Amino acid sequence: MKKPFENNRVCQKCGVEFRTKPSNLAKFCGLACKASAHRTRKKNDPRPCIVCGTMFTPARHRGNAKFFSKSCIWKATKGPEFNAKIAREFAKESGDRQRGRGDGKSYRKMNGHHEHRIVAEQKTGRPIEKSEVVHHVDGNRLNNDPSNLVVITRAQHMREHGLGIPGVTPPHEPWKLRGKNKRKSP
Repeated sequence: MKKPFENNRVCQKCGVEFRTKPSNLAKFCGLACKASAHRTRKKNDPRPCIVCGTMFTPARHRGNAKFFSKSCIWKATKGPEFNAKIAREFAKESGDRQRGRGDGKSYRKMNGHHEHRIVAEQKTGRPIEKSEVVHHVDGNRLNNDPSNLVVITRAQHMREHGLGIPGVTPPHEPWKLRGKNKRKSP
């Protein structure tokens, strides 16, 4: 009759000899040694980044990492030429918007500020408050002549464009109030 335990093994953590069944391929003498070995196992080896050459140790779950940082990944995949192209396009669009050369849907700007507000401030001799609006009398957003600009309150501006007046249809879609504060038209 065979003995149930006949294989002697050596624990890989503490070096103690222990016996197991022939079918058991245990490497540790018990759960304490097994848990301790997994907590202190060797982490990934340090390696150089393939873009910048900086030595780094990847996180455990990223053992096959080749790059030190996200910027290195970006440089390797997209490249500086791509970045320069995007920057040029954005600068052109932004400049066109600032100079009023866009698709004509916005106000012209001067040094990053709306030109009509600057002209109205010069006309009145004081800064325009946030509660005030500069209204174009002829309705042309691009006509910033001082005689065409009037400084009025927001309520007056809404009345000027027909908001809240029964039977008057505004020339554009009115501002829609959302949520709980939705007003009903009279």
